[in-house]
Amino acid sequence: MQRLLALLLRFGACAGVSLKLPERFGLYGTRQSSGEQRGHKVHVEFFVMSKCPDAIACERAFGPVLQEMSDSVNVSFEYIRSTRGGAAECMHGPSECEGNVQQLCAQAEAGSAAQLLDFVLCQGQNPSQIPQNGEECFAHAGYNTSRMMACADGAEGQDMLLKSFDVSQSLGVRVSCTVQINGQAFCAHDSDWVDCGACDAYADKGLCLRGRICELDPEAC
Repeated sequence: MQRLLALLLRFGACAGVSLKLPERFGLYGTRQSSGEQRGHKVHVEFFVMSKCPDAIACERAFGPVLQEMSDSVNVSFEYIRSTRGGAAECMHGPSECEGNVQQLCAQAEAGSAAQLLDFVLCQGQNPSQIPQNGEECFAHAGYNTSRMMACADGAEGQDMLLKSFDVSQSLGVRVSCTVQINGQAFCAHDSDWVDCGACDAYADKGLCLRGRICELDPEAC
């Protein structure tokens, strides 16, 4: 991780800026365009920082619903970085960038949305232990732990992180956590729930997400 850590600095808030790159890493181990990713499924995309409290709030609110509906949705994660004085960094320190990489490796190898969410939610149970809990959570979610740790520690993981930073920047996303559905803004958490549209009236944002997915794909419900 030495080359990766050279990009990073110290703690901050959960909003930042990134770079630019249109190419998207495909879901569940394949490289695809956005349209190919979605197919007939609803695509739910999280823009986050792995140790950000707002990201954890989003994942806890929406993750269980998406696990239950995993046959009907594609789920992906992109990561947000900040720049200070021209240097790239993760808002919550070098350990957050390592956590970001672990989650991207999980995404690249996931066999399903449910498996990816198993890993992310496992890490989110104890955010202060990210990335130290990575190996345990890979095992919990049914991954090949040696392969995943090799990804996280090597050039493959670093490359995915830089590309993910670029995706967030290319889409103009600066707030962790931002959630989009089929490329459209759905809801965000920035100290509290914001920009949630019709979901503002819902105390249970997960219930609102379920309703939106059902609107887009009635067969999912």
